[in-house]
Amino acid sequence: MTFKERAYTCPGCGRQSKALRWDTDPVPPCDRCGAELEETSLAWAPNRGVVDDTVIGGRWCETIGQEPFFYTSKSALRREAERRGYQNVVRHTDEYHARQRKQHDERLRDTKQVRA
Repeated sequence: MTFKERAYTCPGCGRQSKALRWDTDPVPPCDRCGAELEETSLAWAPNRGVVDDTVIGGRWCETIGQEPFFYTSKSALRREAERRGYQNVVRHTDEYHARQRKQHDERLRDTKQVRA
């Protein structure tokens, strides 16, 4: 279930409205004429899920090779890393977190802060 701002248009009177609603809620009636509203394009609502690619002011990356590389967007850094033959490695996977939790529990048991 998703709770977000939804945009509606009345087919009878043409009135546009916005409402915060769950996706399982029924479509509300129009306040003026009582007709059932139609959900319009979600582009009318602001999209807060998009992360900007731009790095404001740019940055120097000194760990990508022998010479530093100046980049102004995250995609430019990714392209340069691919050009140089590097791969992105994500070390914090589900297995990593499971191992960290297990080690934490063992540390608590070893110091007798928690009963086994």
